Amino acid sequence: TYSAEVNYDFGNTTLTYLGAYLDTSVDLTMDFDRNDVLSDPLSVIVSSEQWSHEIRWASNGNETFDWLVGGFYFDEAALRATDIYITFGSGARLNSQTVQPDFNVKSQAVFGQGTWHLSDAVDLVGGIRYTKDEKGEYGTFNRRQIDANPATITTGDYKADWDSTDWLLGVNWYPVANTLVYGKISTGYKSGGFNNVLAVSTEGTEFKPEEILAYQIGHKSQFADNSVQLNSELFYYDYTDLQVNQLIDNVNYVRNAATAEIWGAETDLIWLATDSLMVNLGVSYLNATYYDFSQFSAVTRQEEDLDGSTMARAPEFSGRLGLDYTIDTAGGWMFVPRVSFSWASDTKLTAFDDPGQLMKSWMRTDLSLDIVTPSGDWSAQFFLNNLEDDIVWSSGGVNGSGVRTLTARPPRMYGARLRYAFGS
Repeated sequence: TYSAEVNYDFGNTTLTYLGAYLDTSVDLTMDFDRNDVLSDPLSVIVSSEQWSHEIRWASNGNETFDWLVGGFYFDEAALRATDIYITFGSGARLNSQTVQPDFNVKSQAVFGQGTWHLSDAVDLVGGIRYTKDEKGEYGTFNRRQIDANPATITTGDYKADWDSTDWLLGVNWYPVANTLVYGKISTGYKSGGFNNVLAVSTEGTEFKPEEILAYQIGHKSQFADNSVQLNSELFYYDYTDLQVNQLIDNVNYVRNAATAEIWGAETDLIWLATDSLMVNLGVSYLNATYYDFSQFSAVTRQEEDLDGSTMARAPEFSGRLGLDYTIDTAGGWMFVPRVSFSWASDTKLTAFDDPGQLMKSWMRTDLSLDIVTPSGDWSAQFFLNNLEDDIVWSSGGVNGSGVRTLTARPPRMYGARLRYAFGS
C-alpha cells in the first residue's frame, strides 16, 4: 500500500492532492463445513490492483462564503477464483468452480460544497456530488458438477454503469460559545453490481444501486471549562433498493430489498473528570425495519415475507464505557491503564425470525496498559481483550443443506505491541 498527500497554499485558497495505490494478493483454503475433517474444502484466490486520485481546491475560511470543489477517480483491475466442494445431507457431492479473470471497476465523481455565514450564530450549508460508476466482468466462467454426473458449464461477459446526483442541505446554529446545533437533509448512493456466480440465473446477474434519503438533527458542545464534550444526534434513514446479502444453495449473492427504514438516537460523552482520569461513554438506540421485502429461506425452501421484520445485525440498544487513567512519573515516563466495556441487546443475525440465529444480549471487557518513554520515541502496549472469553456471534446464515452457520468474534486475546516514532 502506498499513499501520498500534497498541499499547496495559495494564500486565500489551498489545493490538495490525495493519491493511493493498493496491491492485494490472497490465496486461502478453508474447510467449508467447519468440522475437524477437511472434507469440503473452499479455495479462494484474489489478485487486485487499485489506484485512487482525489483533487480538492478550497477556500481557507474567514470569509462570508467558504467553498470547496473537487474531483475523484478510482480504478481497480482484479482476478478472482473460487473452488468449493459441498457434501449434502443426501450424500451427493457438489463441486463448483468460478473464475473471473478480468474484473474491472471505475468510479468518477465531481463535487462541491459551500457554507454561507449568515451571521456569527447561523450558517447555511449546501453541497452536490455527481458520481458515475462502471463495472465489468469479462470471460467469467462457472463449472458445476454433482458426483460423476455431467458438468454444467456457463460463461458470460457482463458490463453495466450507473450514475447519481446527490445533494446536501443543512443549517448550523451556534446559540452560545462552544455549542453547535445542526440539522441537515442529504441523499446518498451506493453503486450496483453483479452476482459473481453464474449459476444463480433465476435471480438475475445484476443488482441495482442502493439509495438513501437521510434526516439528521443533533448538537455538539463543550462545557465545564472544556472538560466535558457531549455530542448527540437523532436520525432517520429512508433506503430504496437496499442491498442485502442472500445465501441460496451455498451461493452468496446480493439482491435488493424494496425499502428499509432506520431511525434512532445516539449520544457520546467525553469527560475529563480529573487531570488524570478520562471517561468515554456512548449509548445508542436503533430501530431498523425492512418493508416490501421477501427473501428465500434455505430452511423452508421458499420465499418468506419479511415486510416489517427487523434488519439483521441491528441491536435495539448498544453502548460502551471507557476509563483511561494517565500516570506521569518524575522521570518523564507515562503509564496509561485503560478499561473499556461494550454491550448490545439481543441481535438477529439474519433477517429471519430464527431462534437459532439470535445473539442474546452480551457484554465484553477489554484491558490495556500503555507505556511511553520520556523521549516519546518508544512506546509499548500490553492488552487483554474479551476478558470474559464469552462467545459472541457477529453474523449467521443457513447453507443450502439447511445447516446453520455462525461466525464468532475473536475469543480472549492477549499480547503486546512495541512502537518507535522515527523523527520525533
